[in-house]
Amino acid sequence: MKSCRPTKHSSIRLCAFILPALCLVIACRKDTAPTPAAPPLTRVTVEKEASGRIALESPAARFEIDTSGVIRAYLLKDGKRLSLDDPGGDTSSLADAVSSGGKELAKPAMDLPHAIVADSEKTSGRRIQMTGRVELPQGAILEKQQVVEVQDRFPGLAILRISYRNTGSGTLVLEKIRAVSRHLNAGLTEPASPPYDLWSFQGSSSEWGKDEILRLDKSFSRSNLLGRPTPDGHGGGIPVAAFWNATMGEAIGHLDPRPLAVLMPVNVDSAGFVDASLSLEPGLELKPGESYSLPPLFIAVYQGDFYEPLSLYSQALQQDGWQIPRPTDQACEISWCGWGYEFDVTPKQMLGIIPKLKALNIKWATLDDRWFDRYGDWEPRADTFPGDSIKKMVEEYHRQGMLAQLWWLPLGVEDGIGQYPPHKYTVSKVVSDHPDWLILDQNGKHARMIRDQAVLCPALPEVREYQRQLTDKFIRDWDFDGHKLDNVYSAPPCYNPKHRHQSPADSTNSVGEIYRIIFETTRKLKTQSVTQTCPCGTTPNTAWLPFLDQAVTADPVGAVQVRRHVLRLFQSGKREALAGECGTARFEGE
Repeated sequence: MKSCRPTKHSSIRLCAFILPALCLVIACRKDTAPTPAAPPLTRVTVEKEASGRIALESPAARFEIDTSGVIRAYLLKDGKRLSLDDPGGDTSSLADAVSSGGKELAKPAMDLPHAIVADSEKTSGRRIQMTGRVELPQGAILEKQQVVEVQDRFPGLAILRISYRNTGSGTLVLEKIRAVSRHLNAGLTEPASPPYDLWSFQGSSSEWGKDEILRLDKSFSRSNLLGRPTPDGHGGGIPVAAFWNATMGEAIGHLDPRPLAVLMPVNVDSAGFVDASLSLEPGLELKPGESYSLPPLFIAVYQGDFYEPLSLYSQALQQDGWQIPRPTDQACEISWCGWGYEFDVTPKQMLGIIPKLKALNIKWATLDDRWFDRYGDWEPRADTFPGDSIKKMVEEYHRQGMLAQLWWLPLGVEDGIGQYPPHKYTVSKVVSDHPDWLILDQNGKHARMIRDQAVLCPALPEVREYQRQLTDKFIRDWDFDGHKLDNVYSAPPCYNPKHRHQSPADSTNSVGEIYRIIFETTRKLKTQSVTQTCPCGTTPNTAWLPFLDQAVTADPVGAVQVRRHVLRLFQSGKREALAGECGTARFEGE
């Protein structure tokens, strides 16, 4: 194993083998009636308690549902029911809540005696469907339908599908919906612990270097915005909040692969209990007969640290079609990055390092930030890479038996406003030629992303085609072997009337499509290419996570995060869910 000094980037290869389904086709005579398929056997049972509650129980967990719709989750271990949930005597405060007109509406009671129990539709397991209604002012009637499902494949996971329907005669405005509220108490499993004494994973991408794994204290509070960019340009994240101690853990989140704009606040209350929930703001009118469905939600119980619920989350998404392509073999090769030369790197410096790289048996090099003239145009700088020097640099790397990646930042463009020191922005040609491609904010101004740049709208077919053309230029015309996509987070909502979006969230929800185009175009041109994507200093965005070869655990802040990133490499290597792990050291500069 080679040693190296501390680096700007460390990469971890995350992949899973996707096995093709094996289908057995049996030919039958025309006059033979097909035998009805037997329902799959399941170990999940349903129990209706004398108290009126109804429960789903697997060999690993128990989920009890009361008339308010609140679910209390238990881990079954050594003949005991263990739980961090401490709802108290009245669970109504934890029941899902709909807000309209600035206040919470009355909550429907769930009709558990008439709940429908059935087998899971796609796999072995059991599901319970329940309904509740409440009459509201102005003639609206809010009907809530809640389906809770536990599958044999994921015995510690309860999947919730919740929808609201207006069955009355008046219109109802859905401003905010809060769901899967938790009131946690570590003392239920470890009596000597205060209620807040839990470790936590919080997957929001909110601030460079902010810990996503931390031990809670009695004054902890974090809002955890996910999906949509934060004011300083970060955003995206993984919609999971997990809590654990040495005895057990519990997690909540949603299972929609799109980067939906949700809040997952975590707060320690005045009594020391941990409150967590998931909320979203539909901001729509529900007319009579119309309905609104939340993304699939989940509650999970487990034993272990943050890796258990994240692995479970990934597997559940993959079961519903979230595909993780296998990284190329080259993704495991050691790579050197030219960021050590910073913004004004030259071909002479990039080529001068080759003898040292060859001596260290390093076969990959990255041309890093500011080789280009303007964000969005991505043409070589005349002062540092004049003429065709960038192509000649790649040719020389290939002649020496080496491979090269190129740094760039999709979607960001210069509109003459702001700067990223020492580079002061002018106006990109793409902005001059296509001003209508830009995302506009609610005030009709150019929305901003990371590095205070204007943003091309990823929901537009023309923008997607432009990103494909850029990829084609870098990989086919300039002959680079892959990408270093840096400062990658999310995209703001788009209010540009010329785009005719169904919702302003269309732009945010389309971010993954841009990275799919870059990834697939690159793979098609070079089957052993390497696409690296870096959400610097934060958690990644599940929208683009499937479309890369190297997922970067970059820019740790302090020794704790350095050790934690290294630990992830060893932890993930022990899990069968990730079939082909490798760590890729990143050397930068001399």
